[in-house]
Amino acid sequence: MKHLLQLRHNLLKVHSRSGYIVLLPELPPTTETFNKINITAAHDKLPQFSHMTTEKCVTLMGQKIIEYETQLLAIEDKIPQEQEIIASEEKSKAKAGLKVFSKIFDSIEKLNTEFDNTWALLRHLYFTSKNTMPPNIFFGIHNRAKQARYTKFALKNVYDTCKSLDATQLSEEQQRVLSKFMLESKLAGIELSVDQKDKLEECSHMLYHKQRLFQLKLDAALKAYNMPIHDLNILPDAPPQLIYDMSVDKRDVTQGPWVVNLQDPLKSQFLEYCTDRDRRRQMWHAEEKAASNLESRKELNTSVVLEDIRQYRHIKAQLLGYENYLHLSMETKMVGSLQHLEHVLEEIRIRARLAQDNEVENLQNFIENKHPIQIWDVPFYSRLQKKQLYGYDEAEWSNYFTLDTVLNTLFSLTSQLFDIQFEEKKEIDVWNKHVRYFNVLDKQSKVPLAGFYLDPFRNSQKLGMNQVLSLRTGSRINQVITPLSTLILNLSEPKYGKPCLVTFKQVEDVFYQFGSLLQRSLTSTHYSDVSGANNIEWDSVHVMSHFLTHWIYEEGVFNQLNAHFATGDKLNISGADLKRLRAHNAGIEVCAELFKANLDLQLHNGVKPFWMDISRELYPLHFGFPIEKYSNLPCRFVEVGSGDLAGGYYSFLWSRLVAADIYSAFKEEEEASTNQAEAVNQAVSVNQTVKSEDGGEVNVAARLRDTFLTFGGSCHSSEVFRRFRGRDPCYKPFLDVYQLD
Repeated sequence: MKHLLQLRHNLLKVHSRSGYIVLLPELPPTTETFNKINITAAHDKLPQFSHMTTEKCVTLMGQKIIEYETQLLAIEDKIPQEQEIIASEEKSKAKAGLKVFSKIFDSIEKLNTEFDNTWALLRHLYFTSKNTMPPNIFFGIHNRAKQARYTKFALKNVYDTCKSLDATQLSEEQQRVLSKFMLESKLAGIELSVDQKDKLEECSHMLYHKQRLFQLKLDAALKAYNMPIHDLNILPDAPPQLIYDMSVDKRDVTQGPWVVNLQDPLKSQFLEYCTDRDRRRQMWHAEEKAASNLESRKELNTSVVLEDIRQYRHIKAQLLGYENYLHLSMETKMVGSLQHLEHVLEEIRIRARLAQDNEVENLQNFIENKHPIQIWDVPFYSRLQKKQLYGYDEAEWSNYFTLDTVLNTLFSLTSQLFDIQFEEKKEIDVWNKHVRYFNVLDKQSKVPLAGFYLDPFRNSQKLGMNQVLSLRTGSRINQVITPLSTLILNLSEPKYGKPCLVTFKQVEDVFYQFGSLLQRSLTSTHYSDVSGANNIEWDSVHVMSHFLTHWIYEEGVFNQLNAHFATGDKLNISGADLKRLRAHNAGIEVCAELFKANLDLQLHNGVKPFWMDISRELYPLHFGFPIEKYSNLPCRFVEVGSGDLAGGYYSFLWSRLVAADIYSAFKEEEEASTNQAEAVNQAVSVNQTVKSEDGGEVNVAARLRDTFLTFGGSCHSSEVFRRFRGRDPCYKPFLDVYQLD
């Protein structure tokens, strides 16, 4: 009763820290309402979006919050007595431990599926249907749900009971569920004294507000800068979408003025297409100065805030028993040791830095030494160089890629790779008329494995980002719940009788996002906590996305992808040039990523030295361009300042490294084939085999599905890789792919 009274107080109080008030419902929604928007149903049931309203969804989420917190506390109260009963009834200690585990985590699983999947529905609506889930409504209930989620990691009786379990008697998946719960509880401060918990809470509170302040200052600084453009002659080759995004009057984009700001992708595309070198320099310097001590509006400077964030993270890590925040961060990473990570990054840096020097020299020769190449010149001249070398022109190439052809090729490729098939279902209740729905089936048994929605086109109801959202996470404990996801794209709707045309960069992103979709769809775990992308180490979570993009550069796949929408003609580019196109100026790009990765590591390997000193020391190791007073990346390093990647920015690069190694397993066998040319041109390589340790033949693609996709987060990513490759990851395939060695 004490828990319930405290819960009632917490539910209705004003949460001033996040600046919102959420009054959760006194009464649950009706059964009819729940059934129509139920997101936790089995695979043959789908939510009815046409019946969803803001009130219904918030009411349902409120009910789930109450149920979640109340029933978690009930488990907490009962577990000591239930453990005693099980111990008295079961003579075998191992069997008793299994029963205790099931008593705890099977009960929590039921709560997780209903709570998490309902929460996921609200996130889905926030990203796709802002009229149904307005931001001001969403963030109130979203933050309240985040608070409720932490109830799970404050169950001291449950935690102590779990500590007493013999993990060796559990299955591998159960061990991962247990270790995830134990680690997250530890990081929530469950082992701390009352005084230490108070300090941790205050530190977390201050860190939250400092990160929020960092984001607010940075957003304001980026939005404050606008460069007016009065003459489109400086953008002769700009794609129509760039001109549209720049236009002030969307009704007639051919009439000025136009405006460029520091928001991506607008800023990046402007640097690629602007012929006016002085304008490019101004844009580059404006971004470098944003939110720094060179900012004209001093109140937008994030320098002091960044140092505060570093300090609070360090304090938090030490309260939890870690030397610094970087060591805390390594708890959730695949890489293993910090020493190994630093070694690999340095080996790549040495080679990428040499490649960068050659690339800059080639660019200098390309422009016939008209002027010294500066860093703000690279995007523009790199684009022109790719056009001359490989015939790559983004606007022209977009006529060769239609969304339907890209999807059909993607479905065909992944069906061959992973022995699955896709079945489109019509007359499904969706949130806009362009949304499509597909079932993912096992090709042999025809058993439904998952389902997903495709929302392809940009519209005013969506947030402008491409991503995959989990609507329903797979679970097999209390009932079979198949994964349900949404693939969100922001492509332009077909116009003027043309099909939906996509750029080559967009083709890459569709493949990338589809890899994430497969990660969620082909999992076969029992517990949702380790299903799909859940509990995958942060530096491994994007591996399948990067892996899938490699296939675009296979000549056979590329030829399936492209055909002129009007004539059917194919792009004239060789397989060798496709590989060179992928690796074009990779030294410059990889060095930029390494700079960010090493900067992040140094910022969180203690609280000293000052961020500017760290940045100034690292810069010449990664760039051949002269450092300028404007170079203040840390002040706008959003992934680290206000994001969740502190101590883990390297994860982007590490995922690419692992993906390249996985891809090389397919290429190694292909190269050994006596019919290599036919294997490449017909994309038969997906069915090739490699030798296992015992000399038997194992299908590479099948083993990839049976490891990286099937396991989800139920096995540590380093072990998953060993089971696929027979060794630890190697950085050499990454160097080969990007021609850095």
